Amino acid sequence: MGFIDENRVQEYISELKIIPEKFDHKFKDKGCGHIQADHIITGKNGTQFSISIRQSKFNPLDFSVILGVIIGNRVNILARYNGDHGEHTNKLTGEKFSGCHIHRVKNIYQDHGWKAEGHAEPTKKYADWQGALQTLLQENNFQLKNQRRVTEEWKAKPS
Repeated sequence: MGFIDENRVQEYISELKIIPEKFDHKFKDKGCGHIQADHIITGKNGTQFSISIRQSKFNPLDFSVILGVIIGNRVNILARYNGDHGEHTNKLTGEKFSGCHIHRVKNIYQDHGWKAEGHAEPTKKYADWQGALQTLLQENNFQLKNQRRVTEEWKAKPS
């Protein structure tokens, strides 16, 4: 994965993304202890975005809802909305915490050769993957087809 500047990330997040009418989550067993559903959504400017929903088959608190941008044939992660998979440590500061948390791209992490989205902050905005998906859609300029922007009232529906 190449360097993805925080300012460019904000441009991607600002781009309006229309959720298709059929936004069903068809989970597939990935054979490594989790199931996963993937979506490709085209932004208003033609940018291709991916949303991946991963859920542990053994621990309902262990999940990730991931927003990426597809550049060439690569998915560059813009944000990860994680559940409680144990302790997380921010490498730069040494801060440690458990519970749900949101990863975002930071230039300084990339400067050190770490994952662009390695920095995370704890959150109480959600407690399950459905809530994490709702939060991702709200915070990253998604809109329901032929409707308004995703708001707190809209509920993601699992299949």
